[in-house]
Amino acid sequence: LEKIEKVNPRHLTYLLEQRLSKQRQRLAQVNLHSLESHIGMADKTLRLEDLIGSAHLLVQSKQEKNLNKLELLARALNGLGPQNVLKRGYTYLESGKSIITSQKEFDKLEEQSELRIRFYDGQGSVKKN
Repeated sequence: LEKIEKVNPRHLTYLLEQRLSKQRQRLAQVNLHSLESHIGMADKTLRLEDLIGSAHLLVQSKQEKNLNKLELLARALNGLGPQNVLKRGYTYLESGKSIITSQKEFDKLEEQSELRIRFYDGQGSVKKN
């Protein structure tokens, strides 16, 4: 008889209503605003992580771009260095401690002035005629 009563639809309905009532009480105790706040914080945290990732990629890209630009400028500067200019076939004249930079300066020198001519791999002496 006890087994039959356990499967009785009225008894099952009663048990289900009790369970449902307990679950409603538990649900009422849950602070939905708190859950919404936690969910909102989680969404904001994910958004912030996405923004941080994007910012990191942007900074990395800028660094690579600036590094490439710096390498190009370094090569250009190296090519314009005095020794590299001399290697391309240029020379310069010195009189004493002065560098002769113009025809006017050269014309002002006295005849038979001792001059040094600088090459990339050394120097030589010449006299003005």
